[in-house]
Amino acid sequence: MTTVAEVSTDNTRDSTNRYAPLTSLLTKRLQLGNAAPRFAVVSMAAMLASFGTAVLVDNLFDQKVDLVILAIALAVMLARTEHTRASPSIVLTTGVLAAAAAAASGVGELMARDNTWGDVLFTLVMGCSIWVRRWGRGWSKAGALTALPFVAALVMPFPRAGGWQGAAWSAGIAVMVVGWVTAVLWIAYRIGLLTKPTTVPPPPAAAAGAASAGTSVGRRRVSATTRMAVQMSAALGSAFAVGRHFDSDHWAWPVLTAFIVCSGNQGRADVIHKGLLRATGAAVGTAAATGLADQFPPGDKISVVIIFAVLGVATWLRPANYAYWAACLTAAVALMYGYFGQGGGDVLQQRLEGILIGAVLGISASWFILPVRTTDVVRKRTAALLAATGALLTSARDASPAIRKQHAADVVGGVAALHHLAGPLKLRRALGRWWRAARWPADVIDATAPCSSAARTVVRQSIAHPAAVVEPSVTALSAVALANIAAVRTSLGPRPAANPQPLLRSRAVLADGADAAGEADTVEPSDPAHGADPAHAADPAHAADPAADEDRTPGLTDLRTAISTLNDAVVTIGESVRMGLHRRGRAARPGKGRHRVVSGSRAPRPAGGAPGRHAARERESQPASSSTATKRHRT
Repeated sequence: MTTVAEVSTDNTRDSTNRYAPLTSLLTKRLQLGNAAPRFAVVSMAAMLASFGTAVLVDNLFDQKVDLVILAIALAVMLARTEHTRASPSIVLTTGVLAAAAAAASGVGELMARDNTWGDVLFTLVMGCSIWVRRWGRGWSKAGALTALPFVAALVMPFPRAGGWQGAAWSAGIAVMVVGWVTAVLWIAYRIGLLTKPTTVPPPPAAAAGAASAGTSVGRRRVSATTRMAVQMSAALGSAFAVGRHFDSDHWAWPVLTAFIVCSGNQGRADVIHKGLLRATGAAVGTAAATGLADQFPPGDKISVVIIFAVLGVATWLRPANYAYWAACLTAAVALMYGYFGQGGGDVLQQRLEGILIGAVLGISASWFILPVRTTDVVRKRTAALLAATGALLTSARDASPAIRKQHAADVVGGVAALHHLAGPLKLRRALGRWWRAARWPADVIDATAPCSSAARTVVRQSIAHPAAVVEPSVTALSAVALANIAAVRTSLGPRPAANPQPLLRSRAVLADGADAAGEADTVEPSDPAHGADPAHAADPAHAADPAADEDRTPGLTDLRTAISTLNDAVVTIGESVRMGLHRRGRAARPGKGRHRVVSGSRAPRPAGGAPGRHAARERESQPASSSTATKRHRT
């Protein structure tokens, strides 16, 4: 019996190892084991409820089927936009979406009748929906809601009901969809199927600093929202012109593809990478759906079931890769066209040509018109992540638990924002193995991988064990980490130092407490902004045995390990930045490099310091002994 049990255990272990790659693929790539499948179920429930209500309205009041298509499209897109907001405003959502649906009804009728004004209005509305994001969160939400009915109008395979009656019915359907989506999400939150996102307002000082940083950058260059709005308008306008000229019967495919390709691009490298993925996904999805739609006669109910299944898969796989969403969205549109009798091999060729044209126009507009350099995006997001990490370490001693959790969420969000750029940058690093300037952005992204879990550990242990936060080893590590953060942020700024401050790893701090504390003093760890106490930092007791420390202070080992992880990640980021950027001569020509000002990248000035020429005059007026002491202190 023992032998049989051992053989069975070995066979199970071999089977597990054999299928480990498949398990990893299903878990990571297909988003199994997280909230994506549950949200897909909730989204499908809202979609089916909206669909049933729209069909009932269609039968009772003898309306066109365009209201049913509008209800499905709005339910699919609105469920995601509402779930990602911590405190959605039902009044704002209902009012904006109803007005936009009414306006989209008239614009959709003009576009379906080949009226040029419809194309112009659609292009302007989509561009303005992006441009208004520059005025804050409320305007950003209003812009996103406004775009939803117009995208639905873009994929309508026949003229929509016009006039005031069509606009009124469209607005009513929009209100109905808002009600169903809100009710379904509320039930999902109540039963625990989904977790409602929560947001804690940042402290006044952080909010003021962010506002001032955004203002200073806006005066020097065109904002990102303006660039994206211009790029989207140019792509859609050219797609309308080319689509109407070459194939007036299938003009929607170039426009739809241009919209998909231009949505949310983040730099030139991201334009090429995501644009090609989305265009490929759209082409594959359209080809597969067109071939499948030809197997069913027009009006077959099975096509409706397949459309809902495809939309459910699209909602499920969208967090994994936007290419899946593009493939499923275009597949659903192709199936819908087949349901209304538009299919066949010749139609597939025209659709693929339209997708290719739209992809070329979308990529070209994002690449050549007010482009954004990917390295600038990496520098800005890295600076934001470093600022959030510094705020987390500073608030770990005495801030409220809500503020600490918010800072940890900022760190997690900063890591996620950087990893959204990983695909094209890692490809660029693979193609330029011996070109350091091409490698540093990907190296920075790799270094940030452990920061999310470390930030959560810092918050959890600092709240559960307040005594561990004030231990000498923790304060010393925090002081060194804050000093390293300040030095790296200076390296990311427009005027890095010619001789940058050396970065200290956590291993050296824990191995030699007195020497590490002396180096931390060179960046004024007694400053309240750094959250360090010189009396604790200078105490060599922080190098004590970890097991003894854990017995004396619960949670100390985990907290110290988490802060060490954050500090080592900061050091790795700094080394990658310096080797990548400084080799290109930025340090030798301070203030004259090709890199632009990045919000949040400047290191904070020491309290009481005199900036600019006043600092130079003050140094010249100092006695020689004072200058010598200052140099030694800085060394």
